[in-house]
Amino acid sequence: MPWIDQILDSFGNAISASDSAGWSPFNPFLLFPYYAKPWMDKLWTAYEKSQEKGFAPADLTKCFLGPLFLRQGISEIMFFSKICDYDKEKTTKILNWFNDILVSKCTEDPYGFNSTKILTKEDVAYLLKMFPFRPVEESEAKEAGKLIHACEELSWSYYFDWIYWQCFEIYGPYELPNNRKLLLRAFTDLAPGELWPHAKGFEPSTVYIYTIYENTDIKLDFWSHVITRDSLPQKMTHLMIIEHGKIFTTKEQLVELRKKIEIAAVMQGKRLAELSFEDLKTREITTRHYAFRDLFKKLELDWKPTSEILKTVKGKQLVNYKFPSSFETQEKKKEFWKKLHDPSDPFFPTELKNA
Repeated sequence: MPWIDQILDSFGNAISASDSAGWSPFNPFLLFPYYAKPWMDKLWTAYEKSQEKGFAPADLTKCFLGPLFLRQGISEIMFFSKICDYDKEKTTKILNWFNDILVSKCTEDPYGFNSTKILTKEDVAYLLKMFPFRPVEESEAKEAGKLIHACEELSWSYYFDWIYWQCFEIYGPYELPNNRKLLLRAFTDLAPGELWPHAKGFEPSTVYIYTIYENTDIKLDFWSHVITRDSLPQKMTHLMIIEHGKIFTTKEQLVELRKKIEIAAVMQGKRLAELSFEDLKTREITTRHYAFRDLFKKLELDWKPTSEILKTVKGKQLVNYKFPSSFETQEKKKEFWKKLHDPSDPFFPTELKNA
């Protein structure tokens, strides 16, 4: 699988620039060992169903919000399979299946070295022609930045900061004339009533934020993180916000929406913080299943976790393993995480395998 080397390289770039201490409310890598096997079995069942029903990869792309979802899914499948020594032939088939869907989803750079793109140049031209992008001053650009952050916070508080990819994606940067770039931010499930009953009926359930910047260098990494040396509000020239199908036309509408989502994010953050550790573990597994619900439903599988998989974490503490916190160079940190995930590399900490 030559593509594995490419995605591992991009993944390594992203994770070597991150800080595992930032994961909240806990390090998920220390919970995965308990339920790796039943989760891999669930994905294998999904793969078999897709083959039985004759679905091509392109038939399944709409089950995943964006490339980030699929990239992260692939990296976790690699990690989960090594934890439980999952059948190599089955693992290979699942990985190739996810990769085929990812490649079908993207128009270029599927592994996220520099971008996250699902639109063609013609799609972008049509978007600019048919939709009303408004010129903005820096004060409104800063308000847009606050709105983006509020939507991110709400997403993280619903889905943890490692499963948010089923709700939140950034696409781009799309190159425009006159050294301009377009980013599209999609927040598509801000009212997950099946997951958090109190959120049922919350408006807005969807927010799309389209921004154009000039004279700036922007990249998106494996996780669709925006990488730039510039202050993006200072570089923003045009903006379009679509909330539940309604296009905003004034700064006042933007501010009102931002305040509403900020309040919801604070309240949801408190709910998450008040959960017991037992509830958090159950919530993590349930959230992972919920993220894949569109795929499972299309394949006529129950998306909800079984009592058996939930029992795997009951009464368990996080695995007693400390990931290295410092490396001589960023390149050595990158190599550690690549080896940890690489299906062909035998390296894997015994503490994680023996949980």
